[in-house]
Amino acid sequence: NDAIQTNLFDDVERKTDLYKAIDNVKNRFGKNLLTRASSNKKIRK
Repeated sequence: NDAIQTNLFDDVERKTDLYKAIDNVKNRFGKNLLTRASSNKKIRK
């Protein structure tokens, strides 16, 4: 098998930009607006 799985965030600059964007959203709309999907207790079917 020659398939290679690469890390989504190999590029440090992209990861830094992501965290900056998350911080901007939290600062603008409140720290509880964004959560991890696995943290959501309500499951929609």
